Amino acid sequence: MSTTVWAYASTNERHPALFQKIGDIVTAKDGLTSYHPRELSNTVWAYASANVQHPVLFEKVSEVVMKKDDLIIFQPQQLSNILWAYATAKVCPPDLFKHVGDKIAAKYDLESFEPQHISMTVWAYATANEHHVALFEKIQDHIIQNHGFNSFTTKNLADFAWAYTALNIDLSPLINTMLREQLIHCQNEFIEEGEQSLQELYVWHLWQTKENDNYGLPTSLQDRCKQAFLSVDPPSSRLKTDVLSQLNSMGMNPIENHRTPTGYTLDALVEINGKTIGVEVYGPSHCIGYHHSGSTQLKQRQICTIDEIVVVSVPYWEWNKFGKDRSKKQTYLQSLFDSV
Repeated sequence: MSTTVWAYASTNERHPALFQKIGDIVTAKDGLTSYHPRELSNTVWAYASANVQHPVLFEKVSEVVMKKDDLIIFQPQQLSNILWAYATAKVCPPDLFKHVGDKIAAKYDLESFEPQHISMTVWAYATANEHHVALFEKIQDHIIQNHGFNSFTTKNLADFAWAYTALNIDLSPLINTMLREQLIHCQNEFIEEGEQSLQELYVWHLWQTKENDNYGLPTSLQDRCKQAFLSVDPPSSRLKTDVLSQLNSMGMNPIENHRTPTGYTLDALVEINGKTIGVEVYGPSHCIGYHHSGSTQLKQRQICTIDEIVVVSVPYWEWNKFGKDRSKKQTYLQSLFDSV
């Protein structure tokens, strides 16, 4: 079963009905308890890669992993794939991330982790908005012992930089220097890198230069990263349209898709009693369960600290409570503005 879904996902062939059927079968009667680490890893990786939701499957795999006191039976690639899969699927049980982080920090020799495993792991924790102090400190120590980031690919570097930025984890001065030197060394390779990596580097540059008093990217690479960041079109949704409609009905005259000086786009900007307030509308793609995802938290933090704009958020689970009641929606929005 795990081989089948892995094969479909690896060839970018989506078959949701088949994945649903297989998920139902393997989760019935504790079928996953007989799965080996590779099978567990390949299964959740496949569902996340194919963007097929199966909450029961992810819950069952999490339970199986949590019951294993000694995770040494999992190879580093298998652990990093599991973490990546949960973060990508936006199914991130805090207990699972804590359990895995505890075991890696306490029992694993990171010499067995390749740069890709490290970057996937920290990216997953940051995406899930889960900070594990001991794990992240161990990773920094490992990189120092291995004299930096020489073996990291450009994607590994971008994911690593973004993860520490998103979680706002202080890098040691030595790690900071090593990372920046490697980014400069690879800047010509980054010029040809995909948009996502360039966007990740741009927010790292903001973190270094605006939120901290450090050196950032060299000018040529900085410009290319900002271009990539600005190229993202603001998404539209019925939820966002509804919120904007209520704001207009309240006489707020919101500025839609307002671009801030740093390059972020706010869903709306309003002026209330001489105070500028940003409005962000968060659907399921912006959240992990009922909490902000790492990227959502990062965006709101940098708009507040760098652009100095107060932001109120409208999460979908709060908004949906009001159904079609316009009065309750507008009262809710007013309460958000009153709170700032």
